[in-house]
Amino acid sequence: MEDLALQIQQFVPNAEGEELEHRISLYKARDHAAMLRGQSTILQAFRLACDAHEAAGEFLYADMAPDRLKLAATYVRNLVHAAFLAEQLLSEGV
Repeated sequence: MEDLALQIQQFVPNAEGEELEHRISLYKARDHAAMLRGQSTILQAFRLACDAHEAAGEFLYADMAPDRLKLAATYVRNLVHAAFLAEQLLSEGV
């Protein structure tokens, strides 16, 4: 986690505490979205993973209050989860 904190603090030097935790969460969610994007065989899952990756990138280094970062992290994690579920559900057929 220390490595991620250093990575984030290169772009947001004053990030500490709760703000840093939310940015780390966004960073991890962005990585998961990228992984799902590359592995998805279902178009809907691919699109959700792309949306999650794009949103995480938009919010990760944005100048936002910690409470807004928390909402952004929850939003991105939910998109990643939806992509995962879509892949699992739709790959078995309807």
